[in-house]
Amino acid sequence: MIINNLPFKAHHFLENLVKETSGSLKKDCLEHVFELSKELGKGSITGFSFGEGIELLLFNCEFHKDIVILFEKHAVAPIQINFLVQGGVKHFFNNNYIQYYLNPLEGTITADVFDSKNGFEFPQNQKIVLASLMIDRKKYINKIDCLIDKMPERLAAVFLDMDAKEPFLYQGNYSITSSECIQKILQDEHKGLVRSTYLEGVTLELLSCQIKQFKDSTLPQSKQVALRKYDVERIFEAKEILLERIKEPPTIKTLAKLVGLNQTKLKAGFKAVFDKPVKTWLRDRQLEIARLLILEQEMSIRNIAETVGYKNQSHFSKRFQEKYGILPKNFAQEMKIKLNDYK
Repeated sequence: MIINNLPFKAHHFLENLVKETSGSLKKDCLEHVFELSKELGKGSITGFSFGEGIELLLFNCEFHKDIVILFEKHAVAPIQINFLVQGGVKHFFNNNYIQYYLNPLEGTITADVFDSKNGFEFPQNQKIVLASLMIDRKKYINKIDCLIDKMPERLAAVFLDMDAKEPFLYQGNYSITSSECIQKILQDEHKGLVRSTYLEGVTLELLSCQIKQFKDSTLPQSKQVALRKYDVERIFEAKEILLERIKEPPTIKTLAKLVGLNQTKLKAGFKAVFDKPVKTWLRDRQLEIARLLILEQEMSIRNIAETVGYKNQSHFSKRFQEKYGILPKNFAQEMKIKLNDYK
């Protein structure tokens, strides 16, 4: 079965998919959910349209027949960043001159040329879990204009190719941090504006992880950290300890003793596995949890700060503003207004 001419924008993609099939569509805030008909398969395809040209399609389904989905041809294609969790998918673009198979735990960054055939092939009777992030370059460039110079030259050229003149493909296993972002998206059970706002932050982190992974793949082998299976297991244990003790996390010295690694191995290994130093990862996770608690509107800012390990509310507010560009009290007020309007 071939489904033609679907837009790259997530909501329009699903609205057109409904017209071409007998499935149903539910709309909630920034999220649209397409439920497959019994004839087509089972499961769902979820679409998020975030700000500044960022779209996300999440396939969590099984088709009963071979399906080919073709995107609209007469358009400037976005940068597509794909992450396959389960199943097997074929992606083709540049009028079929570029074709590749995406396997579990693999991710890609692709860019198609203008007016080109671009689409996915999904096999029948196979569970597919695929996250496809799409970046409209003309809209997104305003957000990252100051960061372009820090990107690898090849990737920067892709983001600056506003008229989609050159094709691009990067493929490799995605990082553990990317995997955790995808699991957050799959497992989040919030609803409405809280869910959309939270997942927008997770999606931006996912984008950042893939850009960093591309950058790291260009480093010489001598600068990459080699870890044994034992080391990786201990590093994951360290991460769980930090999460369990988020309010009063142990020092790196204590953490190293708890997991049976020396401090040097713990710090180097943690950064290699999670893309960030221990202290940076912990601070980001504390602030992420705090942001979600503010979204839920059930605790005071002071209690939230204490819950994530900040005894000084002013220090917490400063860190929160550094990460999210807004004071927590102002963020809480904005969300309260938006939630009232949403209701």
